[in-house]
Amino acid sequence: MHQSRTQPLAQACIDCLDEPFELDNGEAQVGMSMGVEGVREHDDFADVIARADAAMYQVKRAGKHGMAVNTEPVAGRIGVTERQRRTG
Repeated sequence: MHQSRTQPLAQACIDCLDEPFELDNGEAQVGMSMGVEGVREHDDFADVIARADAAMYQVKRAGKHGMAVNTEPVAGRIGVTERQRRTG
């Protein structure tokens, strides 16, 4: 997985949603937790989604509003070795 390309894109999505927006009855703001996962040879869709979900839930357990990149090379094991969480 090319982390140098995926992390800035993931962070841009998080930053975009971080901006408050106007509603008819006031202002709203949402946050986002994201798990980033690469596709490996012989993966099927369910494998990739399961690993991305596991990375996302690690972000949620750590306080939400951020991203985790699953860099574990072995399919079936979740090893999120890089995490970024926004505070504020």
